[in-house]
Amino acid sequence: MMSKTIMTVAAFIFSLWAACADTVEYNLVWRGVRTWSDSLHTVRTIGLDSAVYPDQTGIPVLMWEIASPDVDVADVRHAPLTYEEEEVVRHAGMAYNPAPQWSVVSATDRKRTRHYLRMNPFISVDGKVRKVTAFRVVSSEGTAAVKSSPDEESKAERYAASSVLASGDWVKIRVGQTGIYKLTYEQIKNMGFASPANVRVHGYGGAMLPESFSEPYTDDLPEVSVYMYKGSDSVFGPGDYILFYGQGPVSWKYDGATRLYAHTRNVYSDYGYYFVTAGDNEGLRVEEADGESATGGLTATSFTDYYVHEKDSISLINSGKIFWGEAFRSPRLSYSFTPSISNIMAEKATMVIDAVGTYSTSTDISANVNGTEIGRLTIPAKPVSDLSVSGKIATGTYTFTPNAGNSLPIKLTYSSSSGTAYLNYFEVNLKRKLVKNSGSPLFFRIIDYVGKTDAGVEVLVDGVDDDVQIWDITDKSAVRRMPLEKSGAVGSFSADLSEVREFVAVSPSADSFMTPDIIGRVKNQNLHGLGQMDMVIIAHPDFVSEANRLAEWHSSYDGMNAVVVEAETVYNEFSSGTPDATAYRRFMKMFYDRAKGEDDEPKYLILFGDGCFDNRQITRDRNASGEIFRLLTYQSDNSLSETASYTTDDYFALLDDNEGNAIEAELMDICVGRIPASTVEQARSAVDKILGYLNNEVVGNWKNQILFIADDGDGNQHMESADTVANLAQAMYPDIIVKKMFLDAYVQEVAASGESYPVAKREFDDYIKFGIAMVNYMGHGSYEGWANERILTMDDMTGMYNECLPFWVTATCGFTRFDSYVNSGGEVLMMNANGGAMGLFSTSRTVYAGPNENINLQLMRNMMTRDDEGVTITLGEAARRAKNALPGDANRMSFIFIGDPAVRLAVPYSHKVTIDSINGLPAEPSRQDTIGALDIVTLSGYIKKYGGDYDPSFNGYAHVSVFDKESEVTTLCNDAGSTPFAFKYRSSLLFSGKAEVKDGRFTIQFQMPKDIRYNYGPGKIVVYAVDEENNYEANGSYADICVGGEADDAGYEDKGPEIRMYLNTPQFTNGGKVNSSPLFVANVSDDSGINTVGSGIGHDIVMIIDDDPKQQYVLNHYFEPETGNYKEGTVTYQLSGLAEGKHKLFFRVWDIQNNSSSAELEFEVDPDYAPELYDVYVYPNPVVNDANFVCVHDRPQTPVNVTVSVYDLAGRMLWTSGKTLLTDSSNRTTVTWNIRSDGGLNAVDGIYLARVVFEDSDGLKSARTVKLIVRAQ
Repeated sequence: MMSKTIMTVAAFIFSLWAACADTVEYNLVWRGVRTWSDSLHTVRTIGLDSAVYPDQTGIPVLMWEIASPDVDVADVRHAPLTYEEEEVVRHAGMAYNPAPQWSVVSATDRKRTRHYLRMNPFISVDGKVRKVTAFRVVSSEGTAAVKSSPDEESKAERYAASSVLASGDWVKIRVGQTGIYKLTYEQIKNMGFASPANVRVHGYGGAMLPESFSEPYTDDLPEVSVYMYKGSDSVFGPGDYILFYGQGPVSWKYDGATRLYAHTRNVYSDYGYYFVTAGDNEGLRVEEADGESATGGLTATSFTDYYVHEKDSISLINSGKIFWGEAFRSPRLSYSFTPSISNIMAEKATMVIDAVGTYSTSTDISANVNGTEIGRLTIPAKPVSDLSVSGKIATGTYTFTPNAGNSLPIKLTYSSSSGTAYLNYFEVNLKRKLVKNSGSPLFFRIIDYVGKTDAGVEVLVDGVDDDVQIWDITDKSAVRRMPLEKSGAVGSFSADLSEVREFVAVSPSADSFMTPDIIGRVKNQNLHGLGQMDMVIIAHPDFVSEANRLAEWHSSYDGMNAVVVEAETVYNEFSSGTPDATAYRRFMKMFYDRAKGEDDEPKYLILFGDGCFDNRQITRDRNASGEIFRLLTYQSDNSLSETASYTTDDYFALLDDNEGNAIEAELMDICVGRIPASTVEQARSAVDKILGYLNNEVVGNWKNQILFIADDGDGNQHMESADTVANLAQAMYPDIIVKKMFLDAYVQEVAASGESYPVAKREFDDYIKFGIAMVNYMGHGSYEGWANERILTMDDMTGMYNECLPFWVTATCGFTRFDSYVNSGGEVLMMNANGGAMGLFSTSRTVYAGPNENINLQLMRNMMTRDDEGVTITLGEAARRAKNALPGDANRMSFIFIGDPAVRLAVPYSHKVTIDSINGLPAEPSRQDTIGALDIVTLSGYIKKYGGDYDPSFNGYAHVSVFDKESEVTTLCNDAGSTPFAFKYRSSLLFSGKAEVKDGRFTIQFQMPKDIRYNYGPGKIVVYAVDEENNYEANGSYADICVGGEADDAGYEDKGPEIRMYLNTPQFTNGGKVNSSPLFVANVSDDSGINTVGSGIGHDIVMIIDDDPKQQYVLNHYFEPETGNYKEGTVTYQLSGLAEGKHKLFFRVWDIQNNSSSAELEFEVDPDYAPELYDVYVYPNPVVNDANFVCVHDRPQTPVNVTVSVYDLAGRMLWTSGKTLLTDSSNRTTVTWNIRSDGGLNAVDGIYLARVVFEDSDGLKSARTVKLIVRAQ
């Protein structure tokens, strides 16, 4: 009996695998017309839950994973479109059938073939387009995707066990164009080779590697056949030379369908590279070929030649593979070209022209050959309404008959004096006589008989003397000299021309060969000899030491096999030394193909170095910019549309056979991250931050909180999306505190400089300063920051100082456009040495809100999920899974991972907190406790290992947060035309405090504030705990608690809290001087506890400067209670931007019974007020191992530079260190010396002097000298 399952489309990829079901029914959820916009472009779309949008038409496409490709679609139900939906469909201009258009497509994920049902959810009924609302999928009984089991051993055999570069002496050379090259005996000798006669050449030059793994690939460095010219004595010596075929950066491929040759320009390099060596044995030589017969009377006296003109000069959008050449604009509307081609025949020829136009109306370029117009290339108009498109491309093919002779005059003329067009290239296929009339090599190929006959052909070459040889260069590793018969000036040879073959006529004794550039010696290397790796880091050579630090950590602590390799070594073994992005991918595929199982497969690739859209650096003045520390980038074919062009590192993760053809629909097999460092200092700071994060250097409750920020406007699209993602995160990870910051929920201020959200911006700045585990932003933005209201600016990111490093998710346009010449916000955050980010999942190009929501949802589904061992998966794996859940979605290609993909989000995962008692009674879901205003509450709990039992070894503290009920927040409609948006948010924090955890248990007592919402409803308790000694962290939550009402036996008192406050240091005296950004500190206490809820009118903790309402600060969230004592704590707040002169500060705080106290202090801001060093001391003193220099100062929670210089009594400096540090609120900063000199020598016993210079961020300094005694063991 057929079973049936009813499902709603609520997740993007739907598994149709059911053990017993062979029919699944789907109900589609349509969302009406939505508008996606950026600064250049607007797209009207039809919203459909979990659809993908593969192009810019706005038409959704459904795609579901299915167990078997054998499926059928049945029982299709449909509904009419709304008027707005009809407009979108009409604008898309697509045709629809009476039945849904669907197909089954396949993709491969880590050697598993996955099948997807792809459907266009519109049909045509009686000439009207309707939308599909439900249907059934009928399939044969299936199982989950099964890993393919090809012959892994045969795959491993694709690769050499060891590279030829592993031993011997090697010199790298390069060639600028395809041709026959000459290396003299003297050059070979000067390379340092002892046996020049045994010279060998290896490589395959500069042809760009095929992107598709379905095409043939040459592994390592094949040997090239060389011709050795030995002169009259037949001994290779002075005056002699070798000749070899060198492939330049332009390659040609024959198309059997058009019978034309088409060129490919290497987009990564202007040269092709080879390697020269000389060992004990003679290498490959040009040998005599076996004779072939021509018995059918077929002859050839002409050949097909080709020519291309392509001048790469500019990129119209700084994105994509294509660069453009000559600009056709007034006053220059035409260009003339006269290729020097000899022996042209007056037979059919073909020209292909490729150009782009940027004008708003249709224009054309006329092509003129030998004074005759052969055709006009019509270039479509660039749409005026779409500012994201920089031009329209056109390609035309024209046939003509050239004049017989030795030149081909070509003229291209643009028709418009108003617009601009750019030439990409033109290429010509034509016939030439087979005549060798100079000493230069004559390259030729004869395609007249390709695919037409198996009979041999007699090839007749005119202009042949006794020195001429004909080489078959079809196989560069087996070049053969064809047997040549001469009759006068005509030479002939026989050949089978049923397939394409390449020949060259050479005069070996002629002085007409090109000379390669000699690059220099190459160190031995052997990437082919590496064992299986979990992690590979490809680094710029200047970053190798920093990359090694990262690799060593993962090897030591994660147990990974990790290796760091320089990019050039990858090119040397995987692209013949020629820079090519596909070499990175081929290198990773070697490990992938050699793997004997999943555990053996590579998992992570880190690209350690910045990238550029211009891989060849042809648009930048290199002399002016200096050395550029960059790795290659993969760019899309689209080079004209800001919304369709992209750069992606996903390309390097596509490792299955046949991948690389359609990367937008293919699935990542490894995790890829990029550390876009441009300097050694940036590389060091990035690794310092990552290692600090991995080593868990900064613990605290910040690690148990994540923040979602949404822009306003756009019909509430960003807020709706952020709310959906945030709610999913809260549902999946209830032990995490989810914060929401939706801009339209804040009061907007309007000034001459524009709109702003000062309160929201201040809150965001505070989240960054005090710590948040993840920041997730959805809305408008650019490489300079977020939102029109400037919630985040470049100045913010540059000056960011934060020890608690969040992971940033930024679903906004081009925030991390790392391949630009201009630094992007994401790069600044990652490279900021003093804070910013530890990593980002961000965007390098324009993205759209609807697809952004899809990928953000998928990321949240995976970000804190656990693997089979109960450990949180890495951020790179979460990103890989998120992207793989959206095959065919073009928007996902613009999302990139910045940082180390093997890092896990620093939320607690090793242990779990359990609340087991509330007010002495068991905490059980079956018995819901109620806590009300002024209730004294006692909570108890314990720590257990995740998935395990109570852990008595856990000792530290627990941070307990108690929340009121969720409330509904309605936005303010700040922007004209906006509508209210209502969302649920648990914003009211009733209590926040710390308790000691001893032997795995904790108890905390507190009194509930009077300012609660008195209606009854579900509250929530969230606990974060840490054991710093054992590096354990835990979290947990309890939601079976009711909040509401008031305590029956509440006692009342009327005394407000006690206050003791100061600026910067406890030594501060009223009226004293401070710097312009002092730290405000208030120690407060009250027998009933401090009110931090703020839900009662006027009951916030506030600070006001100079009685100015605009300088009023709400400090509820800045109160930190003492551990185990809810009755007292400290408020700390960093002031900034204070004007010079005298000021007054007013401070008010309330207890939980709504009694208040206030205090005032006066102070004077002096911008030139140098930091005060109250004391500098050394401990221990005498010093045995490490000396700790402690500075007691008045610059808490601010960046400072501390320089310590140690001298002996003779005045010789032994050691110096200057560090930029972020001080804490203790007013003590420590610098440690390992009692070694700068040269690495141990300090001898004796007395030393240390000078300590303490400098603030404004450059103001104080200094002290201290004496220390060294007694080294």
